[in-house]
Amino acid sequence: GDITALEILGGHFSAHDWLWLKDKRDELSKLTDFTIAESVQSAEDIPDTDDDHPYFGKSLKRVSLAKVKRIGANAFEKCFELLSADCPAATTVGRWAFENCISLTSVSLPLAESVGQSAFNSCTSLTSVNLPAVKGIEYEAFKSCSSLYNLLLPGASVPNAKGDSFEGCPSDRWLVLMDA
Repeated sequence: GDITALEILGGHFSAHDWLWLKDKRDELSKLTDFTIAESVQSAEDIPDTDDDHPYFGKSLKRVSLAKVKRIGANAFEKCFELLSADCPAATTVGRWAFENCISLTSVSLPLAESVGQSAFNSCTSLTSVNLPAVKGIEYEAFKSCSSLYNLLLPGASVPNAKGDSFEGCPSDRWLVLMDA
């Protein structure tokens, strides 16, 4: 279809709805904007999905997910045109959730406590990440994020970051901002 924007304004957004979106990915190939508004009664977590089977097609540019607490594995993998992700309620970002989102420039995850393995691996345009509540960052979470310059983290150091979490990032230029 020709649907370019989909906004969920009310009701309950269930796991079944996520699976429906994934099943309709090809039919929604022109979808550029997906929003779950704050006005929904509830939004279930994004279930894990298999490699190369994300919930959205390659045209998605902007996503805003009010009330979603967990972003499942591979959820947005290879959404090459995704520019921004606003996930104000997410506490967990699954493995490979945004891997190879090469156009992604900024992510807001103010409540995220854990970032899974390779969650943002090869997001080469990613310049800014807001993670003020993070407690753990898994292996290769930000590997090859060659444009990552601004990273908001709690405290004075990277909390529980596993080996190679930031391999390939501009270590001489990226900035850890302390929580006030």
